[in-house]
Amino acid sequence: MAVAPGTSSMNFKFPGFMESHEDFIGGWNVSIMTCSTDLDQAPLFKGGPDDMCPATHLGYVLKGKFGVRRADGTEET
Repeated sequence: MAVAPGTSSMNFKFPGFMESHEDFIGGWNVSIMTCSTDLDQAPLFKGGPDDMCPATHLGYVLKGKFGVRRADGTEET
């Protein structure tokens, strides 16, 4: 199954960012994200568990870089 940008049941858009998101059977979620500017999403998770996104992520970066800051303070790009 594929999710075309803008056609999923959940779409989030603000300057520099767009996400199309769909929930599937078995607990799988599919998202297509586009960032046209540097973006730190950490403030969006304030108030959640450890102030971080609790989900496991698997994906591809087609252009640019994607970084992850882990709970132990390490970072990967």
